[in-house]
Amino acid sequence: MRKKIKAELVNPRINLLWAGWWKPGYVEQGRYLYDHELVVFTSGKSRVVVGEQAFTCSRGDILIIPPGVRHWTRALDERVERYCFHFDWVHGLPEVRPPFVYEAAGRYVRSCCKRTPKWLSIKMPLYSPGISLQRLLQFLHPLTKCDNSPEGVLRQRGLFLQLLAELLSGTGGKGRKPRGGKSLRLVQSLKQRIESDYRLPLSMNSMAAEFKVTPVHMARAFRTHVGMSPLEYVHRLRLEEACRLLSSSAMNVSEVAMSVGFDDANYFSRLFRKKMGMSPSSVVGNP
Repeated sequence: MRKKIKAELVNPRINLLWAGWWKPGYVEQGRYLYDHELVVFTSGKSRVVVGEQAFTCSRGDILIIPPGVRHWTRALDERVERYCFHFDWVHGLPEVRPPFVYEAAGRYVRSCCKRTPKWLSIKMPLYSPGISLQRLLQFLHPLTKCDNSPEGVLRQRGLFLQLLAELLSGTGGKGRKPRGGKSLRLVQSLKQRIESDYRLPLSMNSMAAEFKVTPVHMARAFRTHVGMSPLEYVHRLRLEEACRLLSSSAMNVSEVAMSVGFDDANYFSRLFRKKMGMSPSSVVGNP
């Protein structure tokens, strides 16, 4: 009975819907939300930092950002397309316009912050990688076309509930977990592990043993949902951090290589040139 009552309390309201794109390298400055923001990434890759947590989000990834926590986003090396939904979990809460404040403005009113309801046992920020984009687009495109008529508002609410259900329950629209559900959880855990420790020596065999899977299964699942191997993902994060250090610090190329996890500066330079299309030394002092 208790679960039924809680389910009836979930009555989300969309406050703002935005769909658009960012060019490579664009940085959205730090800001604070008054409501929750659900972001669906449909192309490109972004680095999203929420409080002390960092996520590399790509095609098919969904992230719910909670209110009251500083976050910022950077588009990486591709055009980034995404859908953003500012929403409240329940109706009846006061609307705040706009639903966020940029850090530079310095006028965030914490008393207006609409936090996650305590009865909703979801840990925030909520990140779910690699959901089928084809399935997500069944909700996303119609959501952007709903008008303000009673019928349009009702349709928008129904579609958004379906989108939340897709994210929270992992069902494929048929009331059961889709194939690959365990793989999705594995990939999510593995991505978080890599994002936390990519500067450290990482053995693919050791990580596979840590997650109690074979290296082949781990690599196949990761490539299916992320589009690259775990090692390629480690290299991507290391090179992104290397770019930042080379352009903004006084460290030389060898020091940067060691700092981001490469023991061999020559290998680092070859990989950097191959992936970035330029030498590490050409980035020094060029933010």
